[in-house]
Amino acid sequence: MTSPKAISTGVEVLRRTFPGLSTADHATLLESCKMRDYPAGEVLCREGQVEDVFYIIVSGQVEVSQIVDLTERRALKTLSSPGYFGEMALIQSVPRSATVTTVEPTTVLEVDHPSFDAVLRRSPVMAMAMLREVIGRLQFNDEKTIANLRQKNEKLAAAYDELRRQDQLRSEFLTTVSHELRTPLTSAKGFLQLIRSGMMDDAALKAALATVGDNVEVIIALVNDILFLQEIEGIAPQFEPTDVAEVVRRVIEEKRGQAAGAGVELNASIAAASRSYSVQGDAESLARVFAALIDNAIKFSPNGGEVRVEATTDAGGITVTVSDHGLGIAPEHMPKIFDRFFHVDEINGARFGGVGLGLAIAKNVAERHGGKIEAESEGVAGRGSIFRVSLPVM
Repeated sequence: MTSPKAISTGVEVLRRTFPGLSTADHATLLESCKMRDYPAGEVLCREGQVEDVFYIIVSGQVEVSQIVDLTERRALKTLSSPGYFGEMALIQSVPRSATVTTVEPTTVLEVDHPSFDAVLRRSPVMAMAMLREVIGRLQFNDEKTIANLRQKNEKLAAAYDELRRQDQLRSEFLTTVSHELRTPLTSAKGFLQLIRSGMMDDAALKAALATVGDNVEVIIALVNDILFLQEIEGIAPQFEPTDVAEVVRRVIEEKRGQAAGAGVELNASIAAASRSYSVQGDAESLARVFAALIDNAIKFSPNGGEVRVEATTDAGGITVTVSDHGLGIAPEHMPKIFDRFFHVDEINGARFGGVGLGLAIAKNVAERHGGKIEAESEGVAGRGSIFRVSLPVM
């Protein structure tokens, strides 16, 4: 690839594909690419085969397809410039998950694994930036897939009885969990490979380790929620005198960093203990309840604002209230917010992750303590939501 026109075209495509890289990085990467032309109907990569090439489309169009039900091949989507495919080949040689075929005469830039390793040795920071772009695209595609699956599943749910509806929700849960795990696992694996290369300077190494740590925390939190939900259903609770006010204070302190990172002001108001805040309960389970409510309040306050936690006592027992001024809960969602696996992917263009276990766990724990959890919201952005947990005193 020596002609000035080819070089100019290649740099422009790389600029659109990896906007986070500098002009010098684009030129460095281009040196490791091969530009090739393929006729219509050419199979560029085949499902199940182990290949080590990453493709970036310069012009033309390709079709991505997979085999379903063992024999039927189904088209999933089409890609055109500046689309790309085979990005996992940059991390390790693995079987292709789909077949990609040219729909029309197509020109691509190809980067094989050995060439990328050479780029990594020359510029590990640039390679890390590329991986960030690739992982971001994976996450975006996963979120779209989850949203599409949920829309289709919700249309089907109304046609089934309660038992079949629960089966569908379990199936959706497994699909959602797999996608929620895929992104942090892929990210951690990619950055670990960069770390193992030994070519990163101190600043880049510190950033990569922080990213790996953050993704591992996401995975641990999701697995812990799943295991905890299974545990509280199968094991009889062991209750002891528990100071609810102290549990609330501990959770608030643990969440201050998360709140600050989201631009949210986390405030607490615990009334003077004219009555006891003690219940027969399990401190760690109750901490999960309050943590889930505060997590939700922070997550659904994308524009910042205040999250307020209050604890009061009266003749009926103890009430812990978590309120925010975020996006609120739409009226059609209110009857389902405590259902397992139910969560909202998008509100007013803002996307939210999660698998819908936090509030289900909170409801289960509150009821096992002889209490209840309630929610109210006008469904109006800026007016937020209020959650109340009521527990009987000893």
